[in-house]
Amino acid sequence: MAPTRITIALNTNQSQRAPLLIPPSACTDPHSPTSLRNLVFKAACSKLRIKKPSRIFIAGSGAELIHEDDWKRGIRNDVSLLISAGEEYVGVNRDAGIHAEANPNCPVHVLADAAAVDKLSIDQLETTARTLPGLVHAVGQPDIHPGTKFPIGFGSSILKKYTSGGQVSLKEDSAEAREYLEEHDRACRWAKANRDLIALRFLSCLEPGEPVWSLGKNDADVAEVHDVIPCAKAELCARRVVDIWHNNVDRVKWPPTSPATSTAEETAFGATASTSSQRHAYIHRKGAAPTQDPSTSLPLPILPLPGSRGTPTLILTPQLGPSTSYGLTNALSLAHGAGRSMSRAKALSTLSHKYKASSLLEPRGGTGTWVVCESKDLVFEEAPEAYKDVEAVGEDLPKQTRISLPTVQ
Repeated sequence: MAPTRITIALNTNQSQRAPLLIPPSACTDPHSPTSLRNLVFKAACSKLRIKKPSRIFIAGSGAELIHEDDWKRGIRNDVSLLISAGEEYVGVNRDAGIHAEANPNCPVHVLADAAAVDKLSIDQLETTARTLPGLVHAVGQPDIHPGTKFPIGFGSSILKKYTSGGQVSLKEDSAEAREYLEEHDRACRWAKANRDLIALRFLSCLEPGEPVWSLGKNDADVAEVHDVIPCAKAELCARRVVDIWHNNVDRVKWPPTSPATSTAEETAFGATASTSSQRHAYIHRKGAAPTQDPSTSLPLPILPLPGSRGTPTLILTPQLGPSTSYGLTNALSLAHGAGRSMSRAKALSTLSHKYKASSLLEPRGGTGTWVVCESKDLVFEEAPEAYKDVEAVGEDLPKQTRISLPTVQ
């Protein structure tokens, strides 16, 4: 019997592909040591340089190969398999169609002009907006890039718990939705605690003589921890300028309206939606920064726009006004950084051949900075060339969202 010809490709970058011959001896039972599944995963690791493949989809239909029957039906000559690191199928599932409560006319706005945008990321955004239920507005910031990773850590465990059965949404008033949001909020609090700890460690280095930062030292006296914690928290709170999440869900009133009373500017631009027409909605930010304080609905005082380790961080000043319908245009969000121009896998495979690791660690461009990194792979994955031009991203934001972009960097 002749081998079966198939093509394997990355689910998140389907132009990265490779041929594969399946020997007749390969077993369709995914639990067998000689299974087709193991063969495909091994080939994907070597040919596509995917680190931790965990799911396989059939291109075009989006059908996932899970059970032995799936493999028996799905494997045939010239079929294309998409290899995933845990993320959902990228593309429209032609067999399943769209959800009965989806909004096929959901408006999708991409706020990019100067910044380069990968077409795949737009396809992903449009597919999400127009095939999943309940979406009313979708925005792609100029730092948008294709989704290539499944969440890790605490967030991953929550996602797996609620999507393991193929579930794509939860009814707002269901017990399961309430439980999910409770776990979501707990994860956000955990992330905030981690940010506080990072700040504490930096301050212990920058202001080594301050006793309140002693918790940030490796040699902190454990016996005094409980006495110092309240003081450290209070001092961190006093020093904090802005504290935000880039991946979270916010419950807001939609569409947005002016947080203040009517102004001359509002009159000049015309009235916006009245508060009586507002409904509660959920803003799901996936790699985006909020523009307002959720407790006051007022703009944040500043918003950092990080570049790469070789470029500056721009400081943004969000503004909510009638020219952007008080945040409707940009979904009360802005870019959270320069955004990747290469996936981690591509950066590692491309830049590791182009540079020596040491050349990416030493001062460059007169900045006088050194990179300290424990992982050699991470040096290439986070190289400046792996990111978009932060100046281009920053240039797009004032044009699209009327933010103020100070010259201080």
